[in-house]
Amino acid sequence: MARVLWFPLTVGMPCWRVREAILQKVSEYEQHAEECRKMALTMKEPMHKKQLEEMAEAWAMLAKERTKQIEKSAEAAVISAP
Repeated sequence: MARVLWFPLTVGMPCWRVREAILQKVSEYEQHAEECRKMALTMKEPMHKKQLEEMAEAWAMLAKERTKQIEKSAEAAVISAP
């Protein structure tokens, strides 16, 4: 059974707008990851540095997962195109 992704804010939007909205989120996630990495470099307390590095990794993983979603939906669109 196919997994359906639900984007409540994008209902009724053209597919290219949905893709654009998702790409914007990917960019935001990547920015958050970079901010966490930069802050980690300034931390003197090892625990704080580690926490920020873990946060950066979590943001990077979210960006990667969203990118995979875009790639899968693009593949599905090509396969199902008439």
